[in-house]
This record gives sequence, C-alpha cells and structure tokens, in this order.
Amino acid sequence: MIALQVQDVKLITSNLFVHTMFDEFLISEMDVATAHSFHIDGTINKEWFSNDELEELQERRYSKWKEIKPIAFQMIKGNKTPLSFKIVFQLNHEQLEKMIKNSGVALSVNDVNGLFMNVKYDRSGLTIISGSSLKIFTMDKSLEQYWDNTVKQFLKKYQIAYLEV
Repeated sequence: MIALQVQDVKLITSNLFVHTMFDEFLISEMDVATAHSFHIDGTINKEWFSNDELEELQERRYSKWKEIKPIAFQMIKGNKTPLSFKIVFQLNHEQLEKMIKNSGVALSVNDVNGLFMNVKYDRSGLTIISGSSLKIFTMDKSLEQYWDNTVKQFLKKYQIAYLEV
C-alpha cells in the first residue's frame, strides 16, 4: 500500500470526471459531500437488467466507472468545489488476471479479492492510496508491490505529478 499526494488537483479531477483515464476501472463505492451527501454503491443490481443485458455484463459484480461517471459529474459540478469525495476503484477481472500474470507471483485470480485505488479528495488536496486484498494468507508481498508500482506508472502515463507520503 502506498499513498500518493497528487500535485495538480484540477488535472486529476478533469481526468476523473471528464476524460477516459479511469473509465475501465470498476467502482466499488463513491461518497460525495457537497450541499448534500451522496453515496453510490457500485454493485450491479442484476434484477434490474434484461437477460440480454445480463449477458453483456457477464459475471461482473461492479459497474465500470464510465457507466457511473455522468451521474458522479452531476453531483460535483457547480460553482463550488465539493467538500470531499472518495472513490474506490477496483481492477476488472481481465486486468486482474493480466496483473497477476505480469507480476510473476504464484497466485491465481481466485486467491485475490481485488486490487484497489482509493481516490480521496478534501479541501487539503487529493490522495490516491493503493490497496490489495487476498483471500489467502501469504507473507509474499510481491503482488502488492507490483500493484503499487503499476499505480505510479499509471499516473505517470497521464502526466499526473505526485509525492509519495
């Protein structure tokens, strides 16, 4: 787990709410505080969808950010910045499989609950905190370290400057 203080809040929020930087991540939850408080649970309500739509969703448990982003943008837009927001992103199944394979660790997808990026904003700034959750106990932190480095590379790819805190 690492914590990264983003240097240009305007750039990262533009990438979050307008551009496609985070679109393929799953969203497990989001909290926003403006004049009102909002909570989004990213869990897909499968009962709401038709059989054809469920086929497209496959076995996905959470919504993609690109599906929630327009709603989230409506909650934060206006003349004032939000008091705070927190978004918990998770790698989708395909990305997780690729991450495990590329890391070289002796784990399977079934051993991993998820790899996460927590984006936390308040008036003091924006922090991204990486996280990993395993279903098994292991002393090997290789996957976590690989994920931490991947998060840093992801931010660098989009020219997001940060300080490790």
